[in-house]
Amino acid sequence: MLAWVRRRATYANVAMTLALVFAMAGGAYAAGKHWIITSKGQIKPSVLAQLKGSIGPDGKNGAQGPAGAPGAKGENGSAGKDGTNGQTGQTGPSGTTGPAGATGPTGATGQTGTAGQTGATGQTGATGPTGPVGPQGPLQSGKTETGSWTTMGQVSLAKNAALPAEEHEARGIPIPFTLPVESAVTPVLLKNKENKTTQCPGTEAKPEALPGFLCVYTSYLLGLDPNALFIEAAGTGQGVSSAGTIMRMEAISETGEEARAWGTWAVTAK
Repeated sequence: MLAWVRRRATYANVAMTLALVFAMAGGAYAAGKHWIITSKGQIKPSVLAQLKGSIGPDGKNGAQGPAGAPGAKGENGSAGKDGTNGQTGQTGPSGTTGPAGATGPTGATGQTGTAGQTGATGQTGATGPTGPVGPQGPLQSGKTETGSWTTMGQVSLAKNAALPAEEHEARGIPIPFTLPVESAVTPVLLKNKENKTTQCPGTEAKPEALPGFLCVYTSYLLGLDPNALFIEAAGTGQGVSSAGTIMRMEAISETGEEARAWGTWAVTAK
């Protein structure tokens, strides 16, 4: 052991050891006086030079001493300069729509506007056409009136060739005009549904007559002779009067049988 100490006991090692002892003694003294060495700047440079050992004879540094106790925390340094602003980031996605806000209060009622001016009165329209003549007037030229006729009942005297014509049963069927027809009228008898003439282009369901004609349409005929059908004027026996006419038909059924007939008519004034 002593041999090892003698080999290591060089002048530099001894000096370093003494300096360390003095430093520690001085530190203890300073600690007693409340002096704490926290850096080499607090040690005189000449003293630091003496504390630095020289390189040993073998050219190697000595063993590193133990780490000293941590020094006290130094004061905060001054704030550094502000750095440059970074680049603006990309726009993020739109957020979801928030809930609808509450309904605001009702606004005040607006003022009532003034009434506009009354427009000018429009012009009086043209007088319309004259209406149809009333029931008291005559049937106007080119106008048509229509009606229906009928007869029915039992035969009291059947047609018999041995008897004179005036003893055959004949029936008078009145055809009165609603409006008097003052112009001359020619009667045309259509004895069945199939009959149609130029003067009477209608039908028993829709009777028509050209101006100056009375068209008598037959819808049904039973027990009466269509060949013994003729027109006689009411009260004159001479065709058609302004008031109308009477259509005469003879029976062909046996006595006691029923005879009946009906139809329509149309007359048009010239």
